[in-house]
Amino acid sequence: MVDYEVSAANSVSSHVSQLLRTIGSWSRPSGHGLYMFRSMFVASSTAALVGLSIAAAAGIVTGSGCLGFLIGSCLGFVGGSVHYYRMCLAQALASLDEHPRLMQLHLAYNFPWFGYQHMRASQLRSEYFRVGSYARQGNLIAAWQSASASLDEIHDRKTSLILEAIIKGEASRGVIDGKDEE
Repeated sequence: MVDYEVSAANSVSSHVSQLLRTIGSWSRPSGHGLYMFRSMFVASSTAALVGLSIAAAAGIVTGSGCLGFLIGSCLGFVGGSVHYYRMCLAQALASLDEHPRLMQLHLAYNFPWFGYQHMRASQLRSEYFRVGSYARQGNLIAAWQSASASLDEIHDRKTSLILEAIIKGEASRGVIDGKDEE
């Protein structure tokens, strides 16, 4: 009986840790899990907003908004999902052109069985993924989702360097004198 309880506890623990890993931020995030979770959130939010808007309009016109909500929420969910996919793909393609090695690392990390770690530099271009299959594009989006923390850090470091250069330039021109104005 004790062995069964221990294995059940380990099973529950493994499911909870997998859920937290899928959502991200509490463990090493899974790119495809992050995309699915965020896509569901965006699509559900869009479905609620569009559904309520059309229900309100239909309620004013017909006196009942039930059918309006049903149609609006379905259209909102599909529209939100498609829009989120297209925006993620555009950002993933831009990130691939800016940081091909980082994206290759995350492609290989998320999908080691596809051999992304052996891709040539000429294949790490947005054109290769843009004309590719939806599966390849989905893999790129998942890699972009898992690389988002690294991409944010790169952006923050670049911003810091630019701010440093601006401050040095202003200090050399005498715009910044280091004294508080009274």
